[in-house]
Amino acid sequence: MEADTAFANFGIKALSSMASATVGGVFNGFDPGAAAGVGTGGFMKSGLNGMVSAATGADAGAMALMKGSELLATSAVSNAASAITYSADAGLGWNYNQFAEGTFGTGAMAGYASGMLSTGISMGLGDFNLKDGNEINLSGRVFKTGDIRAFNNLAGGLASTGLTYVMTGSGVVNLANFNMFGSNISHGLLEMHFGEGGNYFKLGGSGTDISAGTMHSAVTGFGETKLVASFKLNGDRGNSTLNGINGLGYTKI
Repeated sequence: MEADTAFANFGIKALSSMASATVGGVFNGFDPGAAAGVGTGGFMKSGLNGMVSAATGADAGAMALMKGSELLATSAVSNAASAITYSADAGLGWNYNQFAEGTFGTGAMAGYASGMLSTGISMGLGDFNLKDGNEINLSGRVFKTGDIRAFNNLAGGLASTGLTYVMTGSGVVNLANFNMFGSNISHGLLEMHFGEGGNYFKLGGSGTDISAGTMHSAVTGFGETKLVASFKLNGDRGNSTLNGINGLGYTKI
């Protein structure tokens, strides 16, 4: 009987993982070559997010709504599978309260809202500081676009952490990252939890990345943002100058 229960629990966890992966594919594509720019195109390559991005010109508001939808859908299917129960005496069952709390509880709602806020802010900033006056993407050969993205992501992440703290009384930031040690992998290492749940450190990858490397890159990106803003806020003359400078990055030498 214990073996049956263990096997059933393993199956439930596997089902939950498969359900989450399926939702991820629906929103982000099923084609493993998409990340390298190689794929079948359309839905299979980029999912709903890619299709909405193409249709709206990567509008920050639309993509924030898509982020919220993705988080909700992922949570719903994962929690629905995890709420399946099994025991030798009672057989299969389903714990509605577990599903409802995991999908619609305060913590879950905070996750959806903070995810939408983070996406909206980072992409909204990108609409301003990663494009020239003609809405052409800034060239990485002329501007430090990677650092600008780091600044945008940090701004979105900190706003997300702040909203989570307001809604739940707790927040998490991450103080270390694998890339601090020369690795090409970017993943958090040391979580710092604060708020009602207590103040403590924990090994893990959750929380807004405020590691030394990220902060350095974000500060540089802030400087680049001020430079872009100085052109864009200087009328037609400033925008024309920005367009010309950015065009140099697309010139073949």
